[in-house]
Amino acid sequence: MKKETGLELDIYKYKLKMSPTLALSLKAENVQLFYPDKQQILDVENAKINISTLHLLKKEIRITKVKAEKVQFSSKLK
Repeated sequence: MKKETGLELDIYKYKLKMSPTLALSLKAENVQLFYPDKQQILDVENAKINISTLHLLKKEIRITKVKAEKVQFSSKLK
């Protein structure tokens, strides 16, 4: 992501699981996104995202569920 956008994405203490229905689930204790100058854009605590794997075969990302306990977002664009 950093190469294409210049943004840095940090994911801490994560687990990736595949369900019997072939859905992909990512749980992370903390997810942070930063500008190149290290100013924080996004901070998410206890995130859970479910992704359809069948769409990945078509080079598409389809997110079916998003949960988080705390989200902080900076709307300043650079």
